Amino acid sequence: MPLLACWLNARAFATAEKRDKTLTALLDGHFDTAILFGPKFGGHPGYGTPEAFEAFSRMVRDAGLAVHVWLNCSRLTPYPNFTDATTRAAYANWAAAVIAEYDPDGIHLDYIRYDKSNAPSVAMEAVAITVRTVREAIGDKQLSASQFPLDAAWEERYKDPPNWPHPVPEWFKRWYAGNPGSVYHSATSPQGRYVGIPKYMRYQQNGLEWPLDMLMPMEYTSDPNTWKQRVDLWHSHHLAAECRAELVMGIQTRPNADPAKSDGLLPADLVDCVQYARDRGVGACLFQIGSWNDEQFIRALSALEPLPPPPPPPDIQAVITHMQARAANLSATAGTLHSLVAELEHQVTEIETDLALLDNAPPPDDPLDLKTRSK
Repeated sequence: MPLLACWLNARAFATAEKRDKTLTALLDGHFDTAILFGPKFGGHPGYGTPEAFEAFSRMVRDAGLAVHVWLNCSRLTPYPNFTDATTRAAYANWAAAVIAEYDPDGIHLDYIRYDKSNAPSVAMEAVAITVRTVREAIGDKQLSASQFPLDAAWEERYKDPPNWPHPVPEWFKRWYAGNPGSVYHSATSPQGRYVGIPKYMRYQQNGLEWPLDMLMPMEYTSDPNTWKQRVDLWHSHHLAAECRAELVMGIQTRPNADPAKSDGLLPADLVDCVQYARDRGVGACLFQIGSWNDEQFIRALSALEPLPPPPPPPDIQAVITHMQARAANLSATAGTLHSLVAELEHQVTEIETDLALLDNAPPPDDPLDLKTRSK
């Protein structure tokens, strides 16, 4: 079921008044998941106070929304070196500590990537190992991660098929071969024509193959048609990679009508795009509310038909009672069938006995035998 999630920085819940206002906005906008920037803990930098975070986290969960804690590695100095086992272990420890302290529904990894383009493959794989390490540390809690956009990053002068000088997943090579004329096939520059790969493969390798519950591409644009095209493109990548994580597209609002002043969508376009994604089984994650006056966006989202609530968990005792009754019925049926089989076997035995007697009996007189008749 497509999600409607929202990233929230600490300003959105710093005071009791802001917490009440933000929770009202989440409920009016039909959000079902809140990604909250966590406070500082265990050496991981954060925003806000533990008291404000804990209070708002409890309010959100009591209202029926899921809470994910937002870990942002861009706040670390120096930038993380994921090839270092100590760094990877630190991420796992931070995630485990958050789970133990606040018991959220999940962990969200932001900026979980190499900090430069054209990262060597060993560094790219180290990012994937870090994600898997966090996955193991948080048990059955949900894990989500943001993802770089899929704009084309140009690889080499046009050649088909390409040489693929950069490590490229096999699924993308198959996708490329099956989608001639795509945005990755060619582009003209002063140096000639080039083929490309998605930009996220230059920084993160391939988040579509990470052990995530939700993958959140940061596709921010002021053009609703561009955003819809990216929904379709991401959806096709998601299918090609046989990704099991839910696809939840990042989407941004802007506080004024001039796209040159800020990147993001206006209220009507926001609602149209969220519905477009929902119709394709894709969720959306809004960046973000609580940073500016966003009543207009909440009013627009409130017009969306809310998603139906998840079905209630089954009554385990009722299920057990039902299964026991079915087992008793099946046992009675099996007993009846056993009796029928025994009766049939008895009848078959009697028939076989009768047939044996007939085989051993002398042949009857032939009424046409004249010698016998003359006697």
